[in-house]
Amino acid sequence: MDPDSNLRDQLRLAKQLLAEVDEGSQPDQDDIGRLAELVIALDNWIAGGGFLPKAWNYHPIRTDTIARIATCLAVAEDGLRTAPAGSDERGRMVHLRAQLKDLLEAARS
Repeated sequence: MDPDSNLRDQLRLAKQLLAEVDEGSQPDQDDIGRLAELVIALDNWIAGGGFLPKAWNYHPIRTDTIARIATCLAVAEDGLRTAPAGSDERGRMVHLRAQLKDLLEAARS
C-alpha cells in the first residue's frame, strides 16, 4: 500500500466528483465506488499500523523550541565576539551561527 498515492487518488477523484456535481451532471458511479474503496483502504492501512501519507505528517515547532534556538544563537554570537580572529574557534562559531540562523528562520516560518 502506498498511502501517498492513495491520498492523491482520493483527492483527484473527490475534486472530479465535486466538479461534476457543480456542473449539474450525474457523478460517475464507478468513481464514487473507487473513492469509497480508497478511503476504506487507507483507513485500514492506518488502523493496522501503517504510516500516514507524507502530506499529513505536519510537526509544528513549539514556541519553547524556538526560544531555545534563539538562546543558542545568542551564545554563538557571544562566542564569535570573543574568539580570536582567524582561529579555528572563530570559524566554528561563524558556521554554527549561520546554521542556527537558518534553523531559527525555518522554525518561525
